[in-house]
Amino acid sequence: MELASLMKHPEHANKVGKPSLLIHLHVAIPSIKENRLVAISALARAKIALHRLLDWSAWLVLGKFQFKGYNYARREYSNRGDIAIKLAIKELLRAQFAEADVTFTESEWGNLSDLTVREINAQAALFVVAGGGYWVFDRAKRMSPSFLADLPYFEQITCPVTVLGSGVNFNMPKSDSVIDVDIEPELRSALLRFDRRVDLLAVRCRSTFEFFNAIGMQKARLVCDPAVFKAITPDLVPTQHDVLAIGINLAFHGKFVERLFEQNIALYIAFLKTIAQQFKSEFYYFIHSDEEFLVAQILKAAGIKLTVVDVPANDLAGAYCQVDVLLCQMMHSNILSFCAGVPALNIAYDSKNIGFNDLIGMQEFCISAYAVTQENLIEKMTKLIQQRVALKAQLAARKAELDLAMQAILRDLGELAHQRARGLADHSQPLTQLTPYQKAS
Repeated sequence: MELASLMKHPEHANKVGKPSLLIHLHVAIPSIKENRLVAISALARAKIALHRLLDWSAWLVLGKFQFKGYNYARREYSNRGDIAIKLAIKELLRAQFAEADVTFTESEWGNLSDLTVREINAQAALFVVAGGGYWVFDRAKRMSPSFLADLPYFEQITCPVTVLGSGVNFNMPKSDSVIDVDIEPELRSALLRFDRRVDLLAVRCRSTFEFFNAIGMQKARLVCDPAVFKAITPDLVPTQHDVLAIGINLAFHGKFVERLFEQNIALYIAFLKTIAQQFKSEFYYFIHSDEEFLVAQILKAAGIKLTVVDVPANDLAGAYCQVDVLLCQMMHSNILSFCAGVPALNIAYDSKNIGFNDLIGMQEFCISAYAVTQENLIEKMTKLIQQRVALKAQLAARKAELDLAMQAILRDLGELAHQRARGLADHSQPLTQLTPYQKAS
């Protein structure tokens, strides 16, 4: 796509002569907030230390589980998966607009403002809801407030409003993964308003696609999570070639997931010990949020030998390249391992997990957290290990198919940006002139 028409004024090109292009990303975690240390007082720190002492005493002496994730998180906004989505989207968009000098600005879900909208309208070629579970329903089937707070601002934005690989999250109250939500008239009306306003709506899984279609939304297109295409920097976790390298990731973020973890932790420990006896193997625990350092400690305390893999979001896909198979819960552990070509067994706590494995053809290796047993875990993991070479080839073929769909979406984004560029060609303000709080890498 030719972007030379983006600006007519010389100040709108960078020093090497590329036209400038500004894209605004609407994200779960803005770059400015990533991995922010939790600010606590000395008194609060002492209370947390006491809680930890009591938690471990109860667990080791009485076998009583009373851990709470918030007492073990050193940082907030630390979800590596959410950050990896944003990084992957930036990579995809920079590649799509390779002939332009692309700059990104960001806003956080649920936190748009009149000022932000004015600057988007004056400067941006595209507005992109950047992946993730933007529409979230809890077990009580209530939607999180971010979307409804953002909707009036979407209708004020004059550049193309797009969605790239976002989806519906639904914490399953039972094994059934259907997004079983009775949509109230007001919410249905809001979703249909969004469907009328949005210029491109690319969703990450079939369950989201079917959910929107059932409501009457007409613009949804099925693609996949953008993190599937995260650039890979391998060789971060060296392993011995004669030993099976098994990755582990278990979710422990928020009350709902903590309850499931408490119900199943004894089962997970027994399963991992059995696998260690049956296969010459090494375990690697992949941290996806800071609360999971506790999970690794609990497994170690149970006698499971493992190496903790704590790398930045940008390096996670490469780290997964170094394991042969994976047991995981966090969807982006599943996604980044798929990006790396590693077969995974997923224990699903949300409809999104089942939707992703359906999309990549791995339904057989996705078990509901409500239906998991030591027997079916051992059966599925044994099969995963035995068939890992064939499964790697299957995953590579499916990734290539998904890439075709993603490239079609990116081309359509390019055309939308081109149309917007024609409208901004006579604009007197450079698109790269940003307010400090917005500028993002």
